[in-house]
Amino acid sequence: MTEEEQNFGTALYYPYIRIQDENWLKCALLYWDRVRRIVPEQLADNGIVDPYIEEGLLVDTNPRDYRDDAASFFKTHFLPTIEGNIQPDFAECAEFLSKLNMTVYNTKFCDSLRDELEEKNLIERSGPWYRTVPVVGGYFMISLASVMSEKTRAPMITDTPAYEKASQYSLYGRTDEVGAADQTHDLLLKLELPFPCPESLADITLSQILAFRKKYNDERMRFREVIEELKFAFSKLEDDNAKLDFLNEKKQKIATAVQDHKNALESSHITTVSSAFQVSAPTVVTSVASFLPFLGTVSTTILISAGILVSGLTWYTKVRQDKRQLVKDCPWHYMLPLEKKFT
Repeated sequence: MTEEEQNFGTALYYPYIRIQDENWLKCALLYWDRVRRIVPEQLADNGIVDPYIEEGLLVDTNPRDYRDDAASFFKTHFLPTIEGNIQPDFAECAEFLSKLNMTVYNTKFCDSLRDELEEKNLIERSGPWYRTVPVVGGYFMISLASVMSEKTRAPMITDTPAYEKASQYSLYGRTDEVGAADQTHDLLLKLELPFPCPESLADITLSQILAFRKKYNDERMRFREVIEELKFAFSKLEDDNAKLDFLNEKKQKIATAVQDHKNALESSHITTVSSAFQVSAPTVVTSVASFLPFLGTVSTTILISAGILVSGLTWYTKVRQDKRQLVKDCPWHYMLPLEKKFT
């Protein structure tokens, strides 16, 4: 992956202003650092997502600086389709979007595109919003999100899976790629990784999500980095058989790496116990006394006065350092607490 193709841990939510599924947002935040959504500066529509905004997990992004490029994208990729030149492999997407009733906030359009669409009777003003004829609103929001995604390097994600094929076409020119709207989750499923689904997070609170993210922040970042590399490599494949071979190879390698990591953690535990019996008996007692208060104040005081506590703490510190190194060396460690906590 080149520097120009890297993202910065942030994803771009579309096509709506309001998040449709809070559980989906929780799920997204177990992978991404934060999620941007497209919100004009004059508009605030928060509701249940206020706490996420306060925590900096959901960031409102003004589309003003992207409107002109979005208009060009829309007129190049979608306006011919709207005017009747639907390409065969896009017919299914057009059929889906034609069933949607989409309204678009007026300041998401640049002046020139708004005037052109009004002149062609494709949009109609209704207060600060524009009602659009079928497909126009959906096509335009895909255009706007595509431009913003490219410029901010924030991959497009959505809690409305039906938008996926239309987004694929807008970015790839065909509908058989990994979904542009949800590439990450799709790849996680293909690799059979135990990532939670939104439904499994219904009873999980934001506080629990925040606590988990804080505890496993480094592991989450390493996990995301390796998945993004795999996603990039997979996106470069065009042949279906090559894609299948890629997925099979990676599944096997990941399964082996995870099992080796579990074995290493277990071995570390055994080694830790053994090392406790290899040091002098007073040191062992001190180590235990330092971390199990129920042994009593008197015995602990005696051990401390004997000057042995430092040895016990040194041993304990080394054990923790060894485990941290094992965790750091394996980018797949994040799946272990993730699976235990949420799946």
